[in-house]
Amino acid sequence: MKREIYNRVNRKEGILIGLFTLIICFTIGITILFHYLFSTYSWYWVIFTWLAIFPLLLLIWFIISNTSNKKINSKQIKAGNARALLLIFWYWFLDIVYMVIFNKRTIWIYILIPISLIKIFYDLTFVFLNKKTKSSFFNVIMIINFIIGLGLTVYLIFIIRDESLRQILTAIISSVYGGLLTLVGVAWTIKHANNDKKEEEIKRNKPFIFIVDTKHSSTDIQTRVLIDNQNIFKTSFNSGDRYSINSFVIENADFSYSILKGICINNELIALNVAQALRKNGQYLIICDFNLLYNKDITNLSLLLTDMLENYYLLKVNFEVKEEKKFKRKEITIISGIEIVKAKVNFKEMKAEEIQYI
Repeated sequence: MKREIYNRVNRKEGILIGLFTLIICFTIGITILFHYLFSTYSWYWVIFTWLAIFPLLLLIWFIISNTSNKKINSKQIKAGNARALLLIFWYWFLDIVYMVIFNKRTIWIYILIPISLIKIFYDLTFVFLNKKTKSSFFNVIMIINFIIGLGLTVYLIFIIRDESLRQILTAIISSVYGGLLTLVGVAWTIKHANNDKKEEEIKRNKPFIFIVDTKHSSTDIQTRVLIDNQNIFKTSFNSGDRYSINSFVIENADFSYSILKGICINNELIALNVAQALRKNGQYLIICDFNLLYNKDITNLSLLLTDMLENYYLLKVNFEVKEEKKFKRKEITIISGIEIVKAKVNFKEMKAEEIQYI
């Protein structure tokens, strides 16, 4: 069902891209034809028409980048579409500014160019002060706006005939650009320092949990943790072969607390209704007093953990499955831990999987 919806959306976007491409090609061909047929239709007007369809090219690029980006949700797509629509109107406004310039409408030049520069400076300042991560699409747009702002600034200074006014305006604009570049440097430094600090925090709080061999574990310091049917939530384990998980011992060898959130079988989650906090240097005997039904071969098994920063991790484990004919079920025995990896969790679909770094 989801694949059908995804294919339908892709077909719709493909039709839009094809339609916009056809409009762009048709417009370019018509403008060149008009230029050679009508002497009044100069290259200025040809470029004006091409600049009017330039936002459509940006819209095509935006649709393609949104389609290929699987990390964004529907809410983010709607917000991005709203921003893209405002962007189209903004570039049409700049196209009008260009028309005013080549038609030498002096009064409108002195009105529209300062408005454009204020808008560009505001957008650039907002980008550097905003902590949210921007998409590559809007980062490129900001670079284009910066280049346009430089061009308009040079033109505005060039057309001013009064030498003293030109010097004053040059000094003001130079200070504005200097302050903007300083702001860029400060923002980049702060962002880099925050990222380093965040990475250090993540490393410091990453769980260091391992499976303890029951033969060598200290039974006197173990805390018993009972996981029964009342303390689990599962959606994908309602049909198939009957399984049980034998008790196992885990130890938190880290210097901070960790939290056991569930058990993952083939990336399908059995979540704990009440998460179990694992204190530092503590051993825990996990008693799985529940059965589950599963209709697939079990290829991987892991424990879902979180640190104090609420980052999710998977403790991958070695295990074996033996059939117990007497009880008409298959028993899962956890043997040892393999590694701890960062994970992403979808509680709506009850899925948990390793984050793949490329």
